[in-house]
Amino acid sequence: MPLELKTGRSSFSAEHKGQVTLYSMMMNQQNGERKVTDGSPGGLLLYLKDGAIQHVPAGHNEKQGLVQLRNEMVKYLTSPTTTSEKGEISEGPLPTRIDRVNQCNSCPLRVECTIYQIAEDSANETTPSMPLPLESVEHLTSAHQNYFLHWSKMLRLEFEESQARSRSISDIWCIDPLDREAQGYCISFLQVENCLASQNPTSELNQYSIKLVPANRIHLPTRISLQRGDSVVLSTDKEVAVATGCLVDISTSSVTVSTDRNVHNWDRNFEVLHLDKMEYQGGQTLLYANLSRLMANNANAAKLRELVIDLKLPVFKAGLPKSLLEVLWPVLRPLNAFQRRAVLKALTCEDYCLINGLPGTGKTSLIVALIRLAVRLGQSVLLTSYTHSAVDNVLLKLCQFNDVEFLRIGREHRTHPSILPYSAETKTKNCHTVEELETVYSVPVIAATCLSVGHPALIRRKFDLCIVDEAAQALQLAVLGPLTAAKKFVLVGDPLQLPPVVQSRTAKSLGMDESLFVRLSRVTPKASETLKLQYRMCGPVNALANKLTYGGELECGSEVIEQATLQLPSLTSIEQEYADRPWLLSVIKPGLRHAVVFLDTSLLGAIKANHSEIDSDESNKSPINHLEAKLALLIVKTLRGSGLPYDQMGIIAPYQSQVQHLKQAAVEMPEVEINTVDQYQGRDKEAIIYSCTKSERDGESTVAEGTQTILHDIRRLTVALTRAKHKLIVIGDSQTLQSFPPFAKLLASLEASQRYQLCPGRDQI
Repeated sequence: MPLELKTGRSSFSAEHKGQVTLYSMMMNQQNGERKVTDGSPGGLLLYLKDGAIQHVPAGHNEKQGLVQLRNEMVKYLTSPTTTSEKGEISEGPLPTRIDRVNQCNSCPLRVECTIYQIAEDSANETTPSMPLPLESVEHLTSAHQNYFLHWSKMLRLEFEESQARSRSISDIWCIDPLDREAQGYCISFLQVENCLASQNPTSELNQYSIKLVPANRIHLPTRISLQRGDSVVLSTDKEVAVATGCLVDISTSSVTVSTDRNVHNWDRNFEVLHLDKMEYQGGQTLLYANLSRLMANNANAAKLRELVIDLKLPVFKAGLPKSLLEVLWPVLRPLNAFQRRAVLKALTCEDYCLINGLPGTGKTSLIVALIRLAVRLGQSVLLTSYTHSAVDNVLLKLCQFNDVEFLRIGREHRTHPSILPYSAETKTKNCHTVEELETVYSVPVIAATCLSVGHPALIRRKFDLCIVDEAAQALQLAVLGPLTAAKKFVLVGDPLQLPPVVQSRTAKSLGMDESLFVRLSRVTPKASETLKLQYRMCGPVNALANKLTYGGELECGSEVIEQATLQLPSLTSIEQEYADRPWLLSVIKPGLRHAVVFLDTSLLGAIKANHSEIDSDESNKSPINHLEAKLALLIVKTLRGSGLPYDQMGIIAPYQSQVQHLKQAAVEMPEVEINTVDQYQGRDKEAIIYSCTKSERDGESTVAEGTQTILHDIRRLTVALTRAKHKLIVIGDSQTLQSFPPFAKLLASLEASQRYQLCPGRDQI
């Protein structure tokens, strides 16, 4: 029997009773079959404030009413967007208005509802039949309401597109395991090799580690889109979701899952298990919640609306006292002039500050210094980013100084192992009182992703400063969540690299991929500082990045960085082995003159990239280029033979299908990191090989005129090329790539000595 606890005073409202009935219905589902009897005992509803308790029945009538309400809600939530002849987008009809406005006073969504109703009346040019609680939106201007409606439409468009592209959770129920495996999101027919108690469990969610191996084959399928950290669900042939957990390790012959369930205690008989990727569904809800917070009637939301929607000019202090600068100097001293200027700009801002960090310019070092300085000034800091890896990269560097106490909030399987001792799950494991919990969550620095800052322990806390890393890569609404919890904020990013990911072309055309960083950067140049000294790329790679994107702003941090070259201590020992392939030795040759190489495949004759069969939509099929994959892995093998470790090389491709093909072909080189451009953001390697992949026969293009693909995005190309420290090898068909403006610009920027044309008959592959 379910027991629902409420912390407030007793009301026994229909909403609260409905929750108990729903729990009862869920508990009535056993062994995967619906009970045909109506003998559910219902549940109990207990109010802790006054101790009132009541039994809530869950009979046929109660269930019927809930299901009818659910179906009515689904009708409106699933009504598709429509576009009028004038090009105006509508989210669909609204439910019938209630006839008692006094009920709106206690509704938590009266602001949002009223905005929608006002917009509908305006569009229909009708007088409302029912009065609206207009006082609930008196604090909002028409610009604020239009911002809300605009983003609401874009969110709806993006949701529809993501639903059309992604797998539905119902696939686990409706599609055979082998068919799901063919789609790349499932590993079927596994058997349990062992189930062990975790050595260092950080929460109840990872008490056990289950190792699974193939039941009827030697190796796991290679063409799967599963990686460490993914949430997964385990099912048998007869029952779905017998356990959920996190994928902690995957190899060619086994997969390990952490879970809260001991497989030996399962009261079930099963022979095999099927593992499915479980995609997170809560991101869209959080974006809507952030949009609602921005419309709230409070001082902090009002200030944010002025800055974000009205684009009010930010305010800065005149400067810091000299006496204070002397105290802060030990932290400022190791920074270069650009970094110091940016840090001081951030410390003197009253509203916000933008720090434009070009690739390799030490954004992480700057953020760490800013955190340490803010804490020395007695300020509390909320550190956030759109990705877990970006948050942890800052914390890993912050740990080295050991002078700032911080707490990491977020799912532990997404957290770097070295940061787990600082995680909320670890810190609160031995807390037994409210006071102990408050002590844990009262540290000066809290770190979490943008989508994790809604943690209950942070709702009531107000931070002096919020720092957002990779801010140019996050959706506006994702960033607004943490900003509502701070008095001022600093956005750090590079608008010339990866933008926010938006799948819907219509939503993108409406501006959904404009980050808050880009939006605010148009307000005034006085709010921004640019980091220009980079410490990653050698001179030739730096020069290429300037020609392609940065217009000469990017500078090498020192002569040592500028003159650094690839070290191949065993090069002479393999020259004899590859004497019949001089092109290969030429491509891997170290030295500044050979730091950048474009390996041109255009003359090898009718090399047309095959298309993957992952996507049935012809326009969305991703190419696979077997020739470029073979060349890339041959170069990797030669570099390894020349003395460069595998973990110092990386292969990047713009298409996931090419990445998967490369990973299949490189099973004997697991240390080589092979990934898409998006996954390589913030990372670097001694040598980078970029497979452009696209290659068309006789110049025939499969891209319709006017269509924008990922090869049209110069920001993605910029990210790929600036991952290389001392060696950049680009493999591509120049004849095909010329039709894409970013690559045409790249080819025009190369010197003759930086291009190698592969010729049939002459160059053996």
